[in-house]
Amino acid sequence: MILIVLIALLMLTFSLYQKTKSVQEDLTAIREKLGLLRPEELAERELKRAMEEEAKLAERETHDPELEAYNREIEEELERMHEPEESVSSADGSGPGAQVRLVPAAVEDAPRLAQMNRMLIEDERSSNPMSDEELLERMRGWLLSEEWHAQWIMLDERTAGYLLHRRSEDGNGQIRQLFVERQHRRSGIGQQAVRLYVDRHASAGTEVTVDVLESNPEGMAFWRSAGFRPYSTRLKRPTKSAAGKNAAESEEEQ
Repeated sequence: MILIVLIALLMLTFSLYQKTKSVQEDLTAIREKLGLLRPEELAERELKRAMEEEAKLAERETHDPELEAYNREIEEELERMHEPEESVSSADGSGPGAQVRLVPAAVEDAPRLAQMNRMLIEDERSSNPMSDEELLERMRGWLLSEEWHAQWIMLDERTAGYLLHRRSEDGNGQIRQLFVERQHRRSGIGQQAVRLYVDRHASAGTEVTVDVLESNPEGMAFWRSAGFRPYSTRLKRPTKSAAGKNAAESEEEQ
């Protein structure tokens, strides 16, 4: 019997507390409308409202299926986006503020890259005897591998050339091929593309190397102007006549 009375008293007390709290809230709201709240009371009330709104928003984000589905769609779209690397400005006569960017190439880009590779071989006066079909297969193999990476050199939305490179076991970078289309040369585009690649390694504390053919003095001058310096000389002793060379023996050529 006593327990029942105590429970009834507790329930009555709680009910009175709720009513008193409600009355106090109503009085506070009236005082707020009349501008009678003290600054500290007003600040406390604003903080309470902000906390309540934040709690409601957090609960909605946690339990709203539509919002969760929308967030997932946004994340998937961001993952699908092909985000290019850092860009730098160019002054090549194509207009102020033109941007040079490095954009990863795909396997389906192999035919065009192989065509540029052919022009690179001609420009360097290389002795590489590979046919167009062999160059295409080699380029496709590089693009399918995890070792080599080809990137388009983009001038705004136009393709100006490409860069083929890899990261060696010691973490250093190696540039195998750099080609800039002839109409874009002597404009600083090649230098800026190299800078984008080199700066990435510089920030990681690694170095970048490149092989330059003796038959390509223009290329040697270009790489020197880009800050590269000779550190070794690779010598080659032919064991067969030039007519007897095959594509496999020219793997080290451009």
